[in-house]
Amino acid sequence: MAARVMSSDEVRRRATEPLIVGETVDLRDLIIETPLNLADIAIANVDFSGTHFRAAVSFEGAECRGLTWFRNCRFDSTVTFTRALFENDCRFDGAVVVGLLDFTACELRGAATFDRSRLQADACFDEAVVHGNLSFASATILGRLSLRHANCLGGLWLDGVELAAFDGEGLEIHGRFWLRDANSDALQNGVIAYGYVYR
Repeated sequence: MAARVMSSDEVRRRATEPLIVGETVDLRDLIIETPLNLADIAIANVDFSGTHFRAAVSFEGAECRGLTWFRNCRFDSTVTFTRALFENDCRFDGAVVVGLLDFTACELRGAATFDRSRLQADACFDEAVVHGNLSFASATILGRLSLRHANCLGGLWLDGVELAAFDGEGLEIHGRFWLRDANSDALQNGVIAYGYVYR
């Protein structure tokens, strides 16, 4: 599918259509050249897979009521989900993020998948609550992955992750903690793991 240029205003209009169960707003394979601000509003089922965001993206305080997919997206700037609520799964598998990825104090009621993603700056999940599993399997994180005082109720997958730095001070993991083939010996420092740890 060839990429289509769509304005931020049009993306905002479509992403905020009323949620219809079983229907997804198709925002795949777009090029969005200007900053996208979806802060503090309700978002429907949206699929941004393959979209190229060339400017900053903000979902700060947004309520994502359905599935939220960013598979194989490219983000050329910062991506902010601070205080956002995800009522279902969010997927960033295969995504490339050039700037800061910020999920501080967000609540994810489904699974959050960042498998095979490439995060070129810091990724912050401080004080986040993830009800499903949080997965960075086979991801590459060139900055610091911070999960300070976060709660992973469904487990944390770091299998095969490559990362430059990790801060898990006060992180609580209530499900399985997967560390197989991870490249850092510091991944358990400060972490409280209540379930099985797989190394």
